[in-house]
Amino acid sequence: MPRKKKSNKGRRLRRISVAERRALKTRVLALKEKKRWTQSNMAAAFGLTVSAIAQWLSGDKYPSGAALKLLEIYEKLEI
Repeated sequence: MPRKKKSNKGRRLRRISVAERRALKTRVLALKEKKRWTQSNMAAAFGLTVSAIAQWLSGDKYPSGAALKLLEIYEKLEI
């Protein structure tokens, strides 16, 4: 019986370098400080869990896809 391939829902994730990961971590932290957001506020703004935001801030994970686009938008907003 042939093995079923794992589906990644049609998405291809690009590997990013360590330098890019560090830059994203810095951008997330800078946005958090600029907006004076708590992790809870930031999670609500991105529609994510506090755990996901904590992982971004620690550098364990990084924003991609829609979250990365939202990061760019929030960085440009002067609110």
